[in-house]
Amino acid sequence: MKSCETDAKVGPQGVLTLQQLPFADGQAVHVRIEIKLESSGESPRVLGWHEGMVTISEDFDEPLPDSFWLGADANDEASA
Repeated sequence: MKSCETDAKVGPQGVLTLQQLPFADGQAVHVRIEIKLESSGESPRVLGWHEGMVTISEDFDEPLPDSFWLGADANDEASA
């Protein structure tokens, strides 16, 4: 199977024109269009790069206290 990869820009009203492709006139082809992300000059993300830099406390799944939801003053008003 012959394949070809090329960059192109979308023109006015979403028209995409491809020129000088190495296929015969009338030949059926499969087309896949992907958005090309602009490079910011930064290195690509690496899985596990910051492994071990964040820890989750043992009580992570415990319910939050009412003072979290009602504000820090909730306990003061309840005891008054």
